[in-house]
Amino acid sequence: MGKPTRYPTQNVMKKMPHFPNITFFVLAASSLAWGQSAGDLRGEGDLAPVAMESIDDFTWDARAVEHLLNRAGFGAHALDIRRGLRFGQERLVSDLIQGEDYGRRFTIRIVEPNEAIIRDGDDDERRRERKRVRKLNRYQSQEFLAWWVDRMLDGQSPLRERMTLFWHGFFTSDSKKVRAAGLMINQNELLRAHALGNFGELLHSIVLDPAMLVYLDNTSNTKHSPNENLARELMELFSLGEGNYTEDDIREVARALTGYGTNREREFYFNRRLHDSGVKTVLGVEGRHGAKDVVEIILAQPACARWVAGSIITYLEGQAPNEERLEEYAELLRDESYEIAPMLEKLLLDEEFYRAEIVGARVSSPIDYLVGTCRRLDVNVGGEAVACASGMLGMTLFEPPNVKGWNEGPEWITTATLMNRANLAGVLLGTIRLDEMTGSSLEDIELSEEERASLEDPGPDFPSDEGMMGEDDEMMSPSGAPVKREQAVRSVVARLARALHSLGSDTYRPRLNLSARLSRSGSRDDKAIVDFMCTNLLAIEAPLETRRMLVDALRTDRKDRGLMPRDLVEETLAAENVLRRLAHLILSLPEAQLG
Repeated sequence: MGKPTRYPTQNVMKKMPHFPNITFFVLAASSLAWGQSAGDLRGEGDLAPVAMESIDDFTWDARAVEHLLNRAGFGAHALDIRRGLRFGQERLVSDLIQGEDYGRRFTIRIVEPNEAIIRDGDDDERRRERKRVRKLNRYQSQEFLAWWVDRMLDGQSPLRERMTLFWHGFFTSDSKKVRAAGLMINQNELLRAHALGNFGELLHSIVLDPAMLVYLDNTSNTKHSPNENLARELMELFSLGEGNYTEDDIREVARALTGYGTNREREFYFNRRLHDSGVKTVLGVEGRHGAKDVVEIILAQPACARWVAGSIITYLEGQAPNEERLEEYAELLRDESYEIAPMLEKLLLDEEFYRAEIVGARVSSPIDYLVGTCRRLDVNVGGEAVACASGMLGMTLFEPPNVKGWNEGPEWITTATLMNRANLAGVLLGTIRLDEMTGSSLEDIELSEEERASLEDPGPDFPSDEGMMGEDDEMMSPSGAPVKREQAVRSVVARLARALHSLGSDTYRPRLNLSARLSRSGSRDDKAIVDFMCTNLLAIEAPLETRRMLVDALRTDRKDRGLMPRDLVEETLAAENVLRRLAHLILSLPEAQLG
């Protein structure tokens, strides 16, 4: 099994020696979380099962507010829920869609290689210059991602950031291939600007986006040698979906997109000499099409509105809509000329959005789990730490696994990732020190293929002349190989340590007073305390058997420390530690992975 401090199961046990074996606890509860609803559970004892309300019983209550803020944002603090109840559904939805964004902007620093060194320097000089550029690009990307996650944590324009994340997975680009932080940041800002705007305008813009042109190899798409990558993904993933175009259409669209690339400054550049100006037939429409024509033809297809509407609904609800509902929203999108805001307003006010099989039934992505946990606890660990931790759980922003983006849903959860989430929850609560998570032999750290891939630094030769500057110009292809496993492991450890250093490193302890919250709630016995903590930390009702285990764990832990239930509201260190360990167990549950 390796050294104890290397595995999440034993990490949690080390910090909570009097609690049940966390492996048994989490895995036993998982069958309840994934296989049964709370309303299906029956048993004896002082805890009664709580059934989810059906659509016929829909009311604007705390659970409905939390569901909206989970799906249209990144989780909610108790104050957010109280404010949502006071505002009412229509005002809250309106604020989410129309709310002003007063957050600070990110300033991009231009990172360019020294052309003289690349052109005239010796091998060592060129190597050092490329290393310098890679380092500056990497740091700027990390700074931007910290800024982005800080916006999620702060609740700054939550729906805009939610939809920016959606579009980031919809119009994917990978920083490892694009190799220029500025291009990735500009693309993200493009997605943010159009996140709640017009899909047609966004589609027009993304086809000309330098990061996308580089990522999908359209910089090498010329009339002499057409490249179909952008054409294929434009139709299959960005607008129509499979079955709504032919291979001939892809070839014709590729011809229409020839000559669209970047210049030396890595800005969009259209090279007319490389563009095929001949007649093309795209989806039955004949003409001398270019990029603008192709996008307009695509937007006119009924399948486009269906694809976009279905993708948004599936992302926000966690389930694909039935045919009748899909067509209803696709028709609205067409009637509104692809304006996203009216569709979102209708969806977030739709009672179907709050039906029982939707509320608390979507597996949270790593970024959702971490940001949501921070917001529920009201702890500030900073965007850098959260972005790094999300990467450790398999979701590195700016580095989707492939052109299809991340696979949402149950695929986020395995035994290993569930335990890693439990460990990171312990770090957020201060019940696990950093050295307990990363402090033993590097060889004992297990990385998935995705985790290793996300940490690869191929060390490419940075081209001195990117883009299509002429018919005879040659693009320099990336070189290098994946770093060794040990280097990847060290990268994980170093990044997490650096991210948490400003928080106190191994001695990090969040500004959190669970005892005070408990005191205000009026909870004074083990059952009431567990119910209060579960309500504050979970998006769904914990099953009966799970709550029983939590009550037993709490009772055992406080008795071993000579505490009575009433002592847990006294704001002592001993009481706070007991409550944090209880919170750690709750956040380790399968139910905590649902939002």
